[in-house]
Amino acid sequence: MHGQFTRELRLEDAAKVAGLAPASFSRFFRAATNKRFIEYLGELRIEEACRRLAGGEERIVTIGLECGYANLSNFNRQFLQRRGMTPRAYRVQWAGLMA
Repeated sequence: MHGQFTRELRLEDAAKVAGLAPASFSRFFRAATNKRFIEYLGELRIEEACRRLAGGEERIVTIGLECGYANLSNFNRQFLQRRGMTPRAYRVQWAGLMA
């Protein structure tokens, strides 16, 4: 999962790789991580986006797309929900901390 989070991942596909039914995989995954599959996937994507936003001048849309989001709007919405600020605000805040 950690090596594939930038592409579309579905619970059904992960369950198949694990050799489990989707419902069984979902229960197992939640017991192991204390998170739903989609929550964990979202966290992986946002953590990578944060790392890349803090790292320089790469375009925000490029970061969003390469972290597995289908479009900039969805990336902005998910980032705001998980970090409490937009990707642009995160970058500005990070730059201020490093100055």
